[in-house]
Amino acid sequence: PIIAECYFLLGNKESAIEICQTIIKRVSIAQSGLDLYALILFETSNLEQLEQLAMDLYKARAHESIEYWITMGFIATIKDKNKQAIYCGVRALNIDPKSIQAFILKGINLESMRRYADAVSHFQEVIRLQPYRPDGYACVVHCLIQEQRLSEALAIASNGLKFLGWQNIDAISLYTYALFENRLTEPKIKKYCA
Repeated sequence: PIIAECYFLLGNKESAIEICQTIIKRVSIAQSGLDLYALILFETSNLEQLEQLAMDLYKARAHESIEYWITMGFIATIKDKNKQAIYCGVRALNIDPKSIQAFILKGINLESMRRYADAVSHFQEVIRLQPYRPDGYACVVHCLIQEQRLSEALAIASNGLKFLGWQNIDAISLYTYALFENRLTEPKIKKYCA
């Protein structure tokens, strides 16, 4: 799972999926770390493989595992069943109160329900627990921009860039996006965005 997470953090979701599939075939479906696999399948809109993962976890009697609840939550998310997905996130957090994927799952669904402040608090937990993950910063910034809290969004994007570094293309893109959104409210920035 660590190698899969490295590929994921580098933006290589295809290789992360391959690693997770190899783990399932060679080791065991009950292997921990498959919650990240569920997140990647969600991000690549792969409902069929998510459903297969859920069935495999259930057959392996892992239906009370964090991996199962995260998988079921992302299935519900794809199907626009936000409350069901949030419930799955709660179940996952009951198992592991520091589950990054559970915070992301709940945050995504709270954002879909336009509960931006609640979504931001969940995404900020991702940043607090794993500050090297660009997706935590991106999710907070997107929520803040939707709420027109542009200067806060820029500050979070700036912090993400400082932490992740100028070599991280996701951090640079997020900072650029936040700068662009601030162009109308900040006269100093406008000249750089023209």
